[in-house]
Amino acid sequence: MSNLEITTKNLVLVFDKGNNSEVNIVDVLSDMHIVASAKHEQVRDLLRMPLDKYKYLYTNQKGHKIYGY
Repeated sequence: MSNLEITTKNLVLVFDKGNNSEVNIVDVLSDMHIVASAKHEQVRDLLRMPLDKYKYLYTNQKGHKIYGY
């Protein structure tokens, strides 16, 4: 983010669905990663999304592979 005087490349911004807008997401994704809760209408879209659109993130301690979009 250009107005911060720190490197944001390895930062993760966490915000709730009240700040979860397409504009905010696009602005932030160019500079850092995000974790956000989904709005009700977004949950339907995520459930309809093909699994090949999700990206492998990591394997947890129980051996389950975790994916994200």
